[in-house]
Amino acid sequence: MADNPKNSSNISIENSIEDCIALKPANVEKTAFSLILHISIKFKQSVAECGCKSRVLSYDFTEKVKIDDSDAEYERLYAQKIAPDSGVGDYPFVISADPAIDYQGVVAVKIGCQGPD
Repeated sequence: MADNPKNSSNISIENSIEDCIALKPANVEKTAFSLILHISIKFKQSVAECGCKSRVLSYDFTEKVKIDDSDAEYERLYAQKIAPDSGVGDYPFVISADPAIDYQGVVAVKIGCQGPD
């Protein structure tokens, strides 16, 4: 995926706060230190209107791959991030802290309100 910085076709977004924020994968950027998924973001209303108790959002990256003709899904990264101000159009996510560890399968990012501590 990282060899083509424009490729976001293998990424799906599961957005549990879609009534408040519209998200669409834009591109994947490979830097010297990480892989970054840029997401186009459009605000519809405050995340508080979707039940979030703060502006902190959780995101969870999973990957589906084929291993010996079997489908496997595993979690690659779980993190939390502050929702941007309404004027921000690009919302970048670090999807790998090591650019040498690339995603090989179909990636799903689940975004929602901050989970319980």
